[in-house]
Amino acid sequence: MVSIKSKNEELAGRKAELERYELKIRSLEQEAMVCESKKNAIEKEASVINKLLQEKVKIVTESLNAEVKIKQELILKYNNEEKAHIETKRVHSKAVAELEDTKTQLGNIKDMLVRKAYSIAQLTEERNTLRSSIERAEAEKELLILDKEKAEELIKKLEDYYKDKLTACLLYTSPSPRDLSTSRMPSSACKKKKKKK
Repeated sequence: MVSIKSKNEELAGRKAELERYELKIRSLEQEAMVCESKKNAIEKEASVINKLLQEKVKIVTESLNAEVKIKQELILKYNNEEKAHIETKRVHSKAVAELEDTKTQLGNIKDMLVRKAYSIAQLTEERNTLRSSIERAEAEKELLILDKEKAEELIKKLEDYYKDKLTACLLYTSPSPRDLSTSRMPSSACKKKKKKK
């Protein structure tokens, strides 16, 4: 009976351990979902930044082309005038400054995209690590389930064994009203009954 009790305690401990592993698996799955949503958000943000960058470059290019065209017309019209020359220099300086500013913005955006790509790589690595942890936890869970089944089978065998032992020898130990020192069936009768079996 002590063995059955210890086995029951061991089974209870394994059940608790199995529940902890299941909680750990659910937690890891939730973390993996969070990492996946972060990755998707970063990829979406990178796509939006790329689109805005392309639109900005297009707008700046069109604006510069239009302004250059206008200034070229002014140069042709006022070719012999100092005013046209000064205006051309000013427009050129402005266009160069805008172009440099655009290049700086493009560099900043490229740096941002590189950082986003690095973040995506880190999230991917974390997701892979979480998947490995989940797989290990699942394997441990299967081993615990097998141990649980074996323990339950052993407990059933022990219960059957002790049940047979207990039913094989029923002693009538109620004391006689006349003689309190003896029982109605001596213990030797139980021993004889066991020998017959």
